[in-house]
Amino acid sequence: MISRIESVEEMFVLAVNYQKAGDLSMASQIYQNILAVAPEHTASIGNLALIVQHSGNNDLSIKLLKKLITLEPNDPRAYSTLGNAYYHHGCAQTAIECYKKVLELEPESTSAFADLGITYQHIGDFHQAVSYLKSGLELDANSGHINFCLGNVYYESANYKPAIHHYKKAVQVEPDHSEAYANLALSYKALKQNNLAIDSLKIALELTPNSSNFHYNLGNIYQQVGKPKRAILCYQKAIQIKPRFSQAYINLGNILRDLGRRNKAIEYLKEAVRLAPVDPDVYYNLGLHLSDLNDYKKSSHFYQIAIGLKSKQAVSNYLMDLNYYEQIDPKLVFDNHLREAKKLHIDPLSNDPISVPRQDGYKSKIKIGYLSSDFRSHSVACFFQPIVEFHNRDEFEVFCFSNSSIEDEITNQIRTHSDHFIQIHHLPDAVAFQKIKSQDLDFLIDLNGHTSGNRLAILRSGLAKKVLSWIGYPTTTGLSTVDYKISDNYCDPAPFTDQFYAEDLLRLDGFFMVYKPPKFLPEIKPSPCFSNGYLTFGCFNNFKKINHSLIQMWSRALLDQPNSRLILKNSGKPNQQQKEIFLDFFYQSGVDDSRIKFFDRMESRVDHLNLYNLVDISLDTYPYSGTTTTFESLLMGVPVFTMVGQTHVSRVTGSILDQLDLHQFTVSNFEDYVPELRQLTQKKCNFDRSYRQRLLQSNLCDGLTFVRGLETKLKHVR
Repeated sequence: MISRIESVEEMFVLAVNYQKAGDLSMASQIYQNILAVAPEHTASIGNLALIVQHSGNNDLSIKLLKKLITLEPNDPRAYSTLGNAYYHHGCAQTAIECYKKVLELEPESTSAFADLGITYQHIGDFHQAVSYLKSGLELDANSGHINFCLGNVYYESANYKPAIHHYKKAVQVEPDHSEAYANLALSYKALKQNNLAIDSLKIALELTPNSSNFHYNLGNIYQQVGKPKRAILCYQKAIQIKPRFSQAYINLGNILRDLGRRNKAIEYLKEAVRLAPVDPDVYYNLGLHLSDLNDYKKSSHFYQIAIGLKSKQAVSNYLMDLNYYEQIDPKLVFDNHLREAKKLHIDPLSNDPISVPRQDGYKSKIKIGYLSSDFRSHSVACFFQPIVEFHNRDEFEVFCFSNSSIEDEITNQIRTHSDHFIQIHHLPDAVAFQKIKSQDLDFLIDLNGHTSGNRLAILRSGLAKKVLSWIGYPTTTGLSTVDYKISDNYCDPAPFTDQFYAEDLLRLDGFFMVYKPPKFLPEIKPSPCFSNGYLTFGCFNNFKKINHSLIQMWSRALLDQPNSRLILKNSGKPNQQQKEIFLDFFYQSGVDDSRIKFFDRMESRVDHLNLYNLVDISLDTYPYSGTTTTFESLLMGVPVFTMVGQTHVSRVTGSILDQLDLHQFTVSNFEDYVPELRQLTQKKCNFDRSYRQRLLQSNLCDGLTFVRGLETKLKHVR
């Protein structure tokens, strides 16, 4: 007869064999049978805990491991496994205590150092994560796993160069480590070393050809470098491997949208909705597609679904599109901003453990920071460059916080004129917040508002003594943490428009911005009406600002002027479907499409400005007025005719013309639009192309005077 001990040991060996073979169900059953007759069989307790942990039953795993530790209080493996159970159960701090206990019992446990590094990374304490992982490397410099983990920490904290170093070390030690190659590729991509990124992902795919994520990431890079056909093949391969890969469908839809195949793009996005009906990114991208077609009611519908599913990026897009609506109550726009913007701050910035105290004591200079994604060739830079150039450095210390990976000659100029130029585009919100807060700013001025690339989520209490909004966005941010909105008395007549802002209005004297003209200005040619024998109107604003009512008004103007033409130039991406929609609107209003000529975006600014030589008079958009295009038109000697509304969004061109004493080019209602425009076109003096000189000699281009006035206003609210 076999003894009880011999039976238990034989059963244990059998269970271990099943466990090694992957038959965890049978192994689990045998371990339970063992514990039924030998409740303190520690090896069975430990192995059963591993199995139930693997199945996701962390509660039972923790219960078993606590029992094991009671029986074997000095077993480091038990503490390690218990730490893993707590980690997967969402109890990171308790897991850390377990891993530290492992190090007490086994000071040279590299796995414990690795586990601590991973857990500290998980809670956002990158400093501690790096410290423990480096300690692990001191024990085993050639550990592929620790090098990989350290690469992950550096990557997540946006330190891409050391991340690359450790990923390279990982694949040197473990040449078959496909995840390390894939993450190496992501690090290269972050540094815009796209060829190296592609090469690394290709190696990863050689090692793991059926990884849908690797194919997807390769598609992302091809999409970013402008190789849409290759990107499409990668996304399709990812879907072939993982048929329910909704994000691949979304990216396919976005590529096809950019290629003008919008109907097919919508098909892919609808499939993504079917596969992932609670994924906010699907509805966000549907909103983008419809917004590009100027269908703002439908885009708003999908953005609202995305917002309901906790999408923060949809919040700003939804609010931005409200500015394009043909007719909307400004109180409704304001109420929506108040309601939706607070959702950007719903999550606490709790992942960063560092508390940066404010500096006490006397400061010799006023510290002013500017936050923007547009310190580059962008409309915002035309108005920001004079600010950074003319700030009084005896009184102000200037910080620029850039939220864009794109850098060009304009970026370099802004960097040169800044005291501090700090990149934050790669930083998580909590880290970016602390980065800015640590500068102890008197003023932080956000230049984005709800435009693309914004970081409104970090405009929290304590970021700076005063937070302001300026330049990029024509409406309130809706955030109670923003103290002031910089404007002027024309764009925001007092006291009427104050009711539409969460911020206090800081009204500047004159226009609320100052313009820096480009260095090279093309020659101004005579107004083409004199040689053509007919008038040519033009609008070079973003097509998103054009709507049905506006086209009806323009159509009446065209029909009122025999043989007149209209040139429309888009500042955004080419969009054939959008053009067809516009032509249909013109046709419905009785205007033949032969009288409408389209131009797509031009990369050359000189070519863009030269196009104004084909125009006699520019027609501003409504209700979303132009700004940069108004300056450019005047710079090329072409007057601008605008309809002025009640609120800032439709009064900017009017404010510019007010500064130039060109009130005759403004109208305040639809009824007067055509008659007033007719009167202007009947006076040849209005086509004398004299507007460049008038603009350049005005306060609108006087950077020094403007900045001194701005500084005075800021000192008053300091």
